[in-house]
This record gives sequence, C-alpha cells and structure tokens, in this order.
Amino acid sequence: MNPRTYSWPEGHWDWYRHLAFKHGVRAGEFAFLGGQVDKDSSGEPQRLGDLPAQTEVVIGHIERVLGEFASGLRDVVSLTVYHAAPAGGEAALVADVGRHLEEIGRVAPGQGPVIALVPLPCLALPGMMVEIEALAHFGTQGASPARESYRLEGEALLPDTLSHAVRSGDHLWVGAVDAGGTEEGLEGLERVLKGAGGKLSNLVKLNAWYRGDGTPATWRDLVEGLGAGFPGDAPVASALPTPSLDPAAGMRLWGWAAGGSLPRVAAPPPYQWRWPAELPFPRALSCGDLVFLGGHPPLDEGGGLRHRGDLNEQTRLAVALTRADLAAFGLELDDMVKQTSFYLGAARAEDIVTNQRLRSSFYREPAGASTGVPLPAFSLPGIEIEIETIAMRR
Repeated sequence: MNPRTYSWPEGHWDWYRHLAFKHGVRAGEFAFLGGQVDKDSSGEPQRLGDLPAQTEVVIGHIERVLGEFASGLRDVVSLTVYHAAPAGGEAALVADVGRHLEEIGRVAPGQGPVIALVPLPCLALPGMMVEIEALAHFGTQGASPARESYRLEGEALLPDTLSHAVRSGDHLWVGAVDAGGTEEGLEGLERVLKGAGGKLSNLVKLNAWYRGDGTPATWRDLVEGLGAGFPGDAPVASALPTPSLDPAAGMRLWGWAAGGSLPRVAAPPPYQWRWPAELPFPRALSCGDLVFLGGHPPLDEGGGLRHRGDLNEQTRLAVALTRADLAAFGLELDDMVKQTSFYLGAARAEDIVTNQRLRSSFYREPAGASTGVPLPAFSLPGIEIEIETIAMRR
C-alpha cells in the first residue's frame, strides 16, 4: 500500500487560476514536488530578473513543502533546475543551490542530491528566472533507507552539498552528464552509474536535452545514437531541444535507475502511438509500484503528427495517450504523482494559463504535482506539447 498525503503550505505561492495539482505529494517511500518558483499567493512573480534572489527563495520553498511531510531538503535525492541564466551563468547557479542546501536545509557535505540543469531562453512568465523540481526518498514504517551519495573523481566539479549519484534503497539517481555526442554521453552516464554500483541496463528513466532548434535530423541522430546503447532492457526516454545549451556540450543526459530486485515490465501492445523512428525505448515501464512514462507527444500509431497548430487539441491527445498507457498497467490518470508538461510558448501568461487549466481538468483534486515548461521548439516540427508522467500504485 502507498498511502498519499498532499502538501500546500499556508500562504504558499499559487497559480493565476485554481488547478487540481498540489505542490507536493508523498506516496509510499517518495515525495514528488512540482516545479517551485518565486511567486506570491496571487500568482504574481517576485524579484523579477534576479536569479540569485529567486534561487534562494525557491530552495526555501522546497524545504517548506517538504516540511508538510515532516521532512526537508536533507531527504532530497534529485533536483531538476529549469533556468534562464545568462550564458556562462550555470556555475554560479549551481554554487548558489549548493550553498542554500546547507544554509536552509542543513544538508551535510557529501550527503547532497544529484542535480540536472536545463537552460532555456525563458520560463513561463516575464522575469521568472528559475524553477526547481525536487524528489525525496524516505523509508517506510519509520525506517530510513540505506542511502549513499557519491562524489566521483574526474566528474564535473560540484559544491560539497551536491553529488554525482545518489543511491537510496533500491533506487539510484545520476546527475547531469554533458557530452559532445551520444557515444560519449552514454559512456559518461555509464561511468557514473558504475561508480555508484549500477549499470546502464538498470536505468528506468532517461532524460536527454540537446542543443537544437527542432530540426528533425538532429533529433533522429540523437535518439538513434542513444538507442544503440540499449540492446537489451531500455528505459523510458525523453529527448528535447534547447538552443540555450552551451555549444561545448552537444547534449546533457541524466537518469533514474532501479535495482534488479524490482521487477520491470514494458508497456505491451497495442501501440497507441509511435515515434517516427525505430527505437528501443518503451512508451511506459513498470518498476515495482512505480510506472514511468517517457515524453508523450501528439502522434498516432504510425508516428504521424495530429492536430497541427492546435495546442489544446494536441494536449487532449497527449493526455489520452497517457491514459491508455497507464491503463495497460491497471492505473488511471489520478494515479499520477508527477507530471511535467513541455509546451510551445514563451514568457507570457496567456501561453500557459489556458493550457494549465485544460491539463488540470483531467484530474480529480487533490492531484499529484505538476510542472509546466515553455519551449521555443520541439524535436519534430508541428509538435506543441509533450507530457512526461510518473504514476504509482496505491
């Protein structure tokens, strides 16, 4: 059994319109937090354009949301940081995150989470500079899981309160690895996994961001190259472009792995949709009580785009495809614990508000945590939304 509790601290920031999603949900051993931003209780962004100030506030928000679960930053295993830092600004952002983990959350050196940064031209609203998702892992029935944070020689330099990999119980998280090509990227990912006692075939969820503008050939080269690294068990995957990635890093990879003791089952046919390329990545994957869905775009069973130019109709289809893949595992949309929706848009309230309300309408309140992230382009021309989902059996 995985009982659920939800977090919405009194006076915490809100959206412009009421949504079913909550800031955090604790389900079983995990707590999933939607992207935290620097806004007030009426939905207005604060400290516009000030990345360092917003970062401190957002780390404080994560501590506050987790506090509703009698937890805090000390239990976080993974952070995903969407940001609009100026070119060359990622090092300072990582340093600020590391410092605030210690100052706000009392995270001890050598005991911190992994981190993955996603540089973007903008976030959802003007002046918003950073949005951070967090995942925490607890024990059950009062027992803390065996946890080890790994800081590995030869990998990217990190503050003392951040790690290259974190193992907690049967799960292992790997922070972002930069690479110029897929072979180098997979080698880097495997190197970190091995340093923490894992291997590529343990991955259940793979995220890839690459420097691109929506050119199909660039996407195809990436996903086919990544797919070649998984001749056997493959994870669910999302591969998205951003023009803001440092030119020195052609791609950025990170992932979630699980031990061999947890049974894993890929989504069975019939295929509700396909990518327009032969790839080994399943649409959905069950691992223990968790079900992972890679990015679900508005494609059909032949890999063709549906509803070109209509974001809301594409959203309805992406949700319907999500529902179908969850049903293959006996789950419903309301079993969602974390959803991340990437949509075509810029820093404008009108780009997100209508679509937020539409996405929220498919869930009963209280719903799991959600993040909405605008992109200037997608992997293939005409796609305007892609939705990732994590669900859990109750």
